[in-house]
Amino acid sequence: MRALVLLVLMLLFATFAEAQNTVKLSWTLSTNDVSAACAAAGACQQTIYRGAGACSTTTTFSALATLSASQTTYSDTAVPNGTYCYAVTFTLLAEESAKDTATVSLQPPSAPTGLHRI
Repeated sequence: MRALVLLVLMLLFATFAEAQNTVKLSWTLSTNDVSAACAAAGACQQTIYRGAGACSTTTTFSALATLSASQTTYSDTAVPNGTYCYAVTFTLLAEESAKDTATVSLQPPSAPTGLHRI
């Protein structure tokens, strides 16, 4: 019986360790971001980036998506457990802004405690 409980716990941990998560990002545009200059097709856009680790230590990012200038949400699906730095930039007439960042930590739930043999 003890071996069965241990096997079930190992399977639960393995399932959670491989879990894929969805990270939903949202932000507010400044009043200067969506201006008359954006009226020209393709003049403005936003780019979403993700890097491994906390934002305080991350220097390498991968671009995930390019969004319209007025979009204020993005969902990153199938994200494995771990810590990530997400960033968004705003591009106006081919000039990209500095990255606004946020750290997201995705961890598996703790193993159950207080199990008793029946």
